[in-house]
Amino acid sequence: MTRPVRARSRRLALVSGLALAATAVTTAPAAAVVGGDSDHAFVVRLDIGGGARACTGALVAPGWVLTAASCFAATPGTGLPPSGTPPQPVTATIGRPDLTTTAGVVRNVLRLVPHESRDLMMAQLNLSVPGVTPVAVSATAPAAGEQLTLPAYGRTTTEWAPLRQHVGTFTVDAVTGGNLALTGQNGAAVCAGDTGGPALRTTGSGVEVAAVNSRSWQGGCFGTPSTETRTGAVDTRVDDVRPWIANVALGVHWTDAATVSGDNQTDSAVATSRNGATTAVVWEDDRLGTTPADTVGTNVYLRLYQNGQPKFTRAVTSTGAANWKHIQPDVAVRDDGTTIVTYADDHDGNGYYDIKVKTFDSSARETGAATVNANAAGQQQNPRIAADPDGTGFAIAFETWDGAPKQVRLAFYSAITLKKWEQIISPGAGPSQNPDVAMGANGNAVVVWEMDTGSGAFAIRIRGFAPDGSESLGYRAPGGTGDQRDASIAADFAGNFVVGWQNDNAGTRQVAVRSYTAAGTGGAVNYGPNGAEPKVGIDGQRRAVVAWRYGGDVYVRGVNADGTTTGRLPALRTTPVTNSSADVEPAVAVDPVGAITLTHTKTVGTAGFNQIQYGTGLSNFGW
Repeated sequence: MTRPVRARSRRLALVSGLALAATAVTTAPAAAVVGGDSDHAFVVRLDIGGGARACTGALVAPGWVLTAASCFAATPGTGLPPSGTPPQPVTATIGRPDLTTTAGVVRNVLRLVPHESRDLMMAQLNLSVPGVTPVAVSATAPAAGEQLTLPAYGRTTTEWAPLRQHVGTFTVDAVTGGNLALTGQNGAAVCAGDTGGPALRTTGSGVEVAAVNSRSWQGGCFGTPSTETRTGAVDTRVDDVRPWIANVALGVHWTDAATVSGDNQTDSAVATSRNGATTAVVWEDDRLGTTPADTVGTNVYLRLYQNGQPKFTRAVTSTGAANWKHIQPDVAVRDDGTTIVTYADDHDGNGYYDIKVKTFDSSARETGAATVNANAAGQQQNPRIAADPDGTGFAIAFETWDGAPKQVRLAFYSAITLKKWEQIISPGAGPSQNPDVAMGANGNAVVVWEMDTGSGAFAIRIRGFAPDGSESLGYRAPGGTGDQRDASIAADFAGNFVVGWQNDNAGTRQVAVRSYTAAGTGGAVNYGPNGAEPKVGIDGQRRAVVAWRYGGDVYVRGVNADGTTTGRLPALRTTPVTNSSADVEPAVAVDPVGAITLTHTKTVGTAGFNQIQYGTGLSNFGW
C-alpha cells in the first residue's frame, strides 16, 4: 500500500498543482482541513523562505510556536530538520484569522528546536505575543472514535492560498505509538499548508492541542488529482511528549553579551522597553587586567538588542588616569531605542567616585552626558536608574557619604540637559544603602533601599517622589522580619510596582516578593525559596518575575500580584547543569507581555575570568 504523502509546502506542491488544477477544482466537495471559517487566535501561519513554503502552527507559550519539523526539512518528508537558527527566514503571523486584516502581530522565528524522533518542532519567536492566550497542550492521548477539530491556513478545494483560517472535523481511527490515524468528516482533508497545524479537543478545562498535522492523502485538495479521494491523515501525538514541550518553553537560550572574550566582565544590568522590542545590557568590562582581581582599567560597555537581534556594542566610558575605574552600571531603554546609562566614575584614579549619566540614540551615538551628584565631596556609589517610558524624564538613586553614615540620594531629570532636583530621601541617622528605583508613565519615582535598624541588621524601606520633588508615596516597609538585604524594584507603565528582597529570618535566607498598586496598596508577601541577590521585573498585568542566586546557579520564578503563583512560571534553574563554575549576579527584565530577559556573570577559564551571559526564551507562563 502506498504510504500517505506529507501535507507539503506550497512551493513543492506547485509543480503538480498547476498541471492538475482543472481536475482538482471539479473534485467532490472535499473542503480540506478547512471545512468552515475559524477564529482561533493562537493558530499561527508560518511563512518559510519568503513565500517558498507555508505551514501552520500553534502558540503554546507567549514566545513559542509548536509545529511540524517536516516544515523545515530541506525536502519536506525527508532528512533531519535543522536545529538552531532557521536556514531560511521564517515569519509567524499570530492573532490574525483573516489575513486581509492587520489584526494580531507578525514575528520572526529566531531558533528551531526539533524533537529527536517525532515530526514536531518548537520555534522561538523574536518577541512575545501580546493579547493572545497560548493554547494548552493535552496531557492524555485521544481515543479511537474521538472527534478533533483541525484549524489551519492551508489550501482548500478551490483556493491555492486562502486568506482565511479554516477548520475541519476529523475522527480518530487509531492511536499507534506516537501517531494518530485520522479520517476527515464531510469531505475534510489535510492539505498543503496545513502541516504543523494543531488537532484540537475540547475538555472541561477548555481547548487543548492533542496532536500536530504531519501527513495526509490530500484527497480533494486544490492541485491533487481528482482520482485521489482519500481524506485520511496521520498526526503526531503531543500528550506523551508534553514534558519535552514544556522543557523547551521553560529553557533559556544563553549567548555571550560581549563580542570579545578573555577579559573580565561583571555586574551586569538589563532593561526592556515598554513595547518589548528593545533590550539593553550594560556591564563592567576590564580589558586591561591580567587577573580577575585587578579591576583597574574597568570600563562600562553597552549592548543594544532590537527585535531579538543584537544591534550594536559600544564602550560607554574611556581610558582615565592612574588607577581609573568605571563601575556599577545601570541602564534604562525606551521604545525608540534610546538608552540612558548611569555608573560610578573614578576617571582620575584618586579612589573617589562621582555618579555619571550618559544618553545614546539607537545608532550608538552619544547624545548627552552629565554629572549627577551636585556635591563632589566624599563617595558616591551604587547608582540605579529608571526612566519615564513615555517622556524624556528619568531618576537616579545612589549612595552618598562623606564622614557621616551612608545616605540615599535621588536626582530627577526632565532631560539629560535639565536636572530638576536632588535630595536625600532616606530619613534617620543610621546608614542607608544599596538603593534601586522604578518609574511608570506617571513620572513618579519609587525608591527602595536597605536601612540600618541600629542592631546590625537592615530593613527594607520604600518611598516615592513626584517629578516636582514632592512625596508621592509615603515612607513604608514591605514587611518581613530579620535581616533584609538586596532590595530590588520594578514598575509597569501604570506605576504599579513590585519589590523583591533577601529576607534572613533566623539564619534562613529567603527570596521575598511583594506587589503594590501605584497608590501603594500592597498584596501579600510571597516568601519563596532560599537564595540571595534577588532582582525583580513586572509585566503589564502586575505579574512579577524574580531572579536570584542560590549557590552557584541562577533561578527564576513568577508571582501573581496577590502573592500566589498559580499560572505563573514555576521556580526554575536557568543556568546549565554542565557549568562547573559559579553563575552569579543575576539581572532580569520583563516586557508587558511577560517575556523574560536574563543576564548573569559566568566564570570561564582556569584563570577565573568572568563573562556576561544574555538569556532569552522564557515567559511568565505556567505549565
